[in-house]
Amino acid sequence: MRYPNIMGRTVRIVLIAIGALGLWSSGAVVSEVAAQDSLNSQLILPNLTPREVEIRGDLVISFPSLVRQPLIGFNPPPRVPDIAPDRMPYVDEYKQSGDDLPDSPLVKPTPPPVTSLTSGDQSFGEVEATTGNYFNRTVRIRAGFPVSETSNIELDVDYHGSNGNEVFSSIPDVVNDYDTFEGRLDLNHSSRSFRARASIGGYSDAYNLYPVGSLINAPSFNLTPDRTVNGFGGELSLGTGTASRVQVTSAVGFGQYVMDTDLQSSGSIPDMLLERTEQNVTGRLGVTFPVGNASIGLDGRGGLNRLDSGDADEAENSHISGGLKYRTLIGNSVELSLGARILAISITEGSTRDASYVAPSFRLTLSPNPWVDVYASNDPMIENNTITTVTRSNPYVIDQPALEPVVYPINAETGVKIYSGPIRVVGRAGYQVSPNFKYFRRATTAEISEAVEAFSAISYSDASILSGGGDISIALPGRLSFTLGGKYRYAQFENSDDPVPYVAPITGRVSLAYNDPNSRFAAEIASDYTGKRFVDRSKSNELHGYSSLNLSAIYNVNSHLGIAARVNNVFSDDLESWENYLQSPVRVAAGLRLLW
Repeated sequence: MRYPNIMGRTVRIVLIAIGALGLWSSGAVVSEVAAQDSLNSQLILPNLTPREVEIRGDLVISFPSLVRQPLIGFNPPPRVPDIAPDRMPYVDEYKQSGDDLPDSPLVKPTPPPVTSLTSGDQSFGEVEATTGNYFNRTVRIRAGFPVSETSNIELDVDYHGSNGNEVFSSIPDVVNDYDTFEGRLDLNHSSRSFRARASIGGYSDAYNLYPVGSLINAPSFNLTPDRTVNGFGGELSLGTGTASRVQVTSAVGFGQYVMDTDLQSSGSIPDMLLERTEQNVTGRLGVTFPVGNASIGLDGRGGLNRLDSGDADEAENSHISGGLKYRTLIGNSVELSLGARILAISITEGSTRDASYVAPSFRLTLSPNPWVDVYASNDPMIENNTITTVTRSNPYVIDQPALEPVVYPINAETGVKIYSGPIRVVGRAGYQVSPNFKYFRRATTAEISEAVEAFSAISYSDASILSGGGDISIALPGRLSFTLGGKYRYAQFENSDDPVPYVAPITGRVSLAYNDPNSRFAAEIASDYTGKRFVDRSKSNELHGYSSLNLSAIYNVNSHLGIAARVNNVFSDDLESWENYLQSPVRVAAGLRLLW
C-alpha cells in the first residue's frame, strides 16, 4: 500500500505560505511608508491650552518692602565677645620684636616766604593824613618792604596832634593842645628752621595840664604847664621754625623813658618831684614739646624797672613768673590744659618788700557742637607798670607815681560762645583777686605840694573784682554789621566797703558798620559809654557817666588813592573823664589815603 508523502507536501505548503507571506508583508510595508509620508504632510497637533482656570483657596497679593537697607550691608550684626570679669588688660609697653621702623620721610610743609604773600612787587603800604578843626591832625603809616625771600622790613608810625581848644571861656590862654608820636621799625625773618624779629621804636607825648580852682591865678604856676614823656626801646625775639617738633620762643627787650612837667614858673615844689627817668629790661622764654597726643609747655618771663628821681633815692622793682602746662585733647570736643605758675615780685623804694605766690593754671574748653563753645580758665599773671603804660591810662598822674608790678594769683573767667548763621553771641563772667591792686585817686599835698587839683596819684591795696558781660554781633542784610556789648564790674577792697576810685561799674559799646562788596567804601558809627565813678575812697566826689559818639568813613577812589573822614567826641565835651579835665569837644577831620 502506497502511503502519500505527507511530509513533502507539507514542506511545499509551508514554503509556499512563507513566500506568499513575504510578498504580502513587502507590499504592506511599502503601502505603510507611502501612507506615512502622506500623513506627515497633513499632521495637525492638538490644542492643549486650558479653556478655564480654577483657583482654589485665598488670593494674596504681596508687594516688595520699601524699607531702606542698612548701609553696612546685609551681614549679621557683629558678635559681642564675652569677657571674663576677672580678665586684666595688657598694660605693659608693647614692643615689636626686631628693629624699629625707620623715621617717616614726611615733614611739615614749608610755609610761603614772608615776601611771597602777593604777586609782582612784594612791597605794601598805606599812608593816611587828615586835618580838621582846632588844627587837629593825624598821620598814619603802615609799610613793608622785602629784603629777601624769607625776610622783610615793616614800618609802623602814628602821629596825633592838635592846637587845642579853650578850656575856660573866662581864661582864653588855657588850651589843651597835644602832640603824640609813636613809631616802630621791625626786621622779620621766617624759615623752616628759624624765626627772628628785631624791633626798635620811639615814643613822644607832649600835652598841657591846667590847674583849676584857686590855683588857676596863682603866680607861681604856669597856666598851661607842659608835660612831656619821651623814650625809646627795642626787642629781639628768636624762635624755632615750623619744621621743628619742639617749639622754642625767646625774647629780650629794653627801654628808657623820661617824664617831665613844667608846672611852676617860680615856686617851692622841688624839681625832683616834677621829673622821673625809668630804665627797664624784660625777657621771656618758652618751650613746648609733644608727648604722644598731648604737649607739655614750660615758660618764664620777668622784668626789672629802675626809677631815677634826681636827688631822691632811686626806686627799683622786679618781677618774675614761671609755669608748667600740660595740654591734651579728649575726643573731638574737649580740650584741657592743666598747670601751675609761680609769681614773685620785689619792690625797693626806701625799704624792700618781697612777695611770692603759687597758683593753679587751667583752661577747659567744651565744644558739644560746631556752633557752641563753653570754656573756663584761670590764668595767673603779673601786670608790669611803667611810665608809658601809666600815662596812657591816665595822662594826669603825678610825675612821681608809685610804680610796682601787680600780681593776680586768681584771674578766672568762664563763658560761652554761640555761633548761629549771621549771629555771634559771647557771654562771660570773671573773678580777679590781687594783693596789690592798682587804682588811681586824687593826689594829696604830700605828693605834689599845692597843685593837687591838677593831678591824680596811684595807690595799691588788696582788692577783688567780680565782672560779667557779653557781646552780640549780627551780620545784617545789605552788608551791614551790628555789635552791642556791655560789662559790669564790682570792685571792692578787702575788709572795707569803700569803692575803688575811677572804676566804673557799667561800661558799654554799640556800633553799626557798612562794607561795600567791592571794598571801595566803608563806614562805621560807634558809641562808648562809661558809668559813674568816685575819685577817691571817701566818696567826696562822683563823676557823671559819659558817652562819646564817633563816626568814620573811607572811600577808595581807585586801588592807590582814597579819602578818609572822621567825626569824634560828639556829645561828650561837657563831661569829665578824669577829675577837673573835660572831654575834648567835637573833632572833625578829613584827608587822603595812599595805597600800594
